[in-house]
Amino acid sequence: MKLVWTLVAVGALAVWALPAGAEEDRRARILEEFDADGDGQLSEEERSAARDAFQQHALERFDANGDGELDDAERAAARDERRGQFRERMLSEYDSDGDGELSDAEREAAREDGRARRHARALERWDTDGDGQLGEEERSAAREERKQRMDSRMLERHDTDGDGALSDAEREAARQARHERMGEFGEGRRRGRRMGPHGGFPESE
Repeated sequence: MKLVWTLVAVGALAVWALPAGAEEDRRARILEEFDADGDGQLSEEERSAARDAFQQHALERFDANGDGELDDAERAAARDERRGQFRERMLSEYDSDGDGELSDAEREAAREDGRARRHARALERWDTDGDGQLGEEERSAAREERKQRMDSRMLERHDTDGDGALSDAEREAARQARHERMGEFGEGRRRGRRMGPHGGFPESE
């Protein structure tokens, strides 16, 4: 399951790595490619198709020895490329003084833009009455949808026996996988302090 997560994380960034300021374009391209029913979001079936494509791309790009898996060295190469792409995009978009690093003010601008984009996506998805804010019912619907999505992903990644539930062993494997992902996140944060914010931090859905 560790391999699957790595392939998805790498593929999602590598396939649609776009120039600075193109986050919405990236999202639109993913929808254009995989939103088969045209409803503006990805169903579980469509997400599965996207993950398969990401995995295949990641193998084609980084599986140097051709064994159908990514070993530690190949995963490291994938992470380095991902971090480099993200660093370049962040600097290109927010390094206003052109010194090759992000100042505190530039970091804050990046964070504000990120919050604004997330807020806009939340309104687009859940503001059913169109009043420009999320009421309690809309927030509740958002929380429930996110929970269902998370539960579905957990089963897909870690339900190795396919019984539709996570056993104690599968839950432990899930915790270990999360710990490893957070370890990679921490390494990206340490590198980020030298080069700018979010160095190597993969944006998630």
